[in-house]
Amino acid sequence: MNSSHRLSGTAANGFDRDLPVTGKSVLIAGAGNIGSPLVSVVARMPEVGRIILADPDRYSADNCRTQDIRASDVGKFKVAAAAREIRAIRPAELVVDTYPMIVEAVPLGVLRHADLIVGCVDSRSGRLAINELSWRVNRPWIDTSVSGPDLLSRVSVYMPSANRVCYECRFTDAADYAALDTVYSCFAPTESPATNAPSELGMLTASIAAFQVRLMLQGKYEQALVGRQLLLDARSHQQILGRLTPNPDCKFDHKIWDIQTLAQSPDEISIADTLALAPRGTANSALRMDGQAFVNRVTCIGCGEPSRRAWRLSARLSPRQKICPGCGDSRYATGMDTENEMTGALISEAWRKKKLSSLGFRPGDVFSVVSAGVPVHFELGGHDDRSRI
Repeated sequence: MNSSHRLSGTAANGFDRDLPVTGKSVLIAGAGNIGSPLVSVVARMPEVGRIILADPDRYSADNCRTQDIRASDVGKFKVAAAAREIRAIRPAELVVDTYPMIVEAVPLGVLRHADLIVGCVDSRSGRLAINELSWRVNRPWIDTSVSGPDLLSRVSVYMPSANRVCYECRFTDAADYAALDTVYSCFAPTESPATNAPSELGMLTASIAAFQVRLMLQGKYEQALVGRQLLLDARSHQQILGRLTPNPDCKFDHKIWDIQTLAQSPDEISIADTLALAPRGTANSALRMDGQAFVNRVTCIGCGEPSRRAWRLSARLSPRQKICPGCGDSRYATGMDTENEMTGALISEAWRKKKLSSLGFRPGDVFSVVSAGVPVHFELGGHDDRSRI
């Protein structure tokens, strides 16, 4: 997909307003040990016209030793600091969008309109999420990782297809799932363990990944590591190139979604109108947002005081909603106050008339309307001009 369109937004809020995009779009999830050096290399590729950065974290003082940052970047969002650096490389040509959030919270339409996704995340649960998202929108993705103590670098490339290997195919038994690190929570985000990798290992892995980015963007799939894994031992100077094989018992369904694009923005379509998009009628239809729940109330973990009832997507709760106004402690949603799907019977008539934006939906979000067990997928239109920080 060769992108040539115009975006809207404000540079102060993480957007480059009304700049033309000419060239390929690359989404990089993670701006740490691997991601921070990778973005500057990708920014120099003439094939690339747009870089999308997603990372929820801020730089700490320790990051100065292991990542490609300045001392003045400490305390800043990683995506903001990285964007400043790469905008300076090609200020007249390169469009940069930043999302200071986990990639699962980025509107799925953003991933859908990227040409390539690169995962530079620290957790296996994060990789599982990127794997699923890439399959849903039919976009290839590059997985990168390092092992600091062992000085190991690993890069793999996945191309979505019903019959091709995916990242989850390597999970062969219950022990693999039991060994997963803590999954990102929409209510109480936890940081992944640090890789403790030296900066040179991150730069080495970033360089290998950068070659894969160039090959994939040039369509040279036979030369890229599609369906393969390159493992490099920096200590012994050995490398192992292995082919990844599909797992017939993989728990992931490998489905690529057929997504319809709506002209309406979240401010222009109501919940009732959304439910009416079901092809088999609205009587038993349900609204679903994969990876997120619908929260009806949050409760303070300190004083136990609940908030007033109001529906909201779990990953779109504002910082103000997460803090108790009484005692200042954190507020989270319990299982009793969340729903995986929203049906007409679940909400009041007043809420049925509300726009999707009242639930936290943003332009580019992809939602599903389910009727008789059959989901239909839609991408919301419009431009997201709000701050992403």
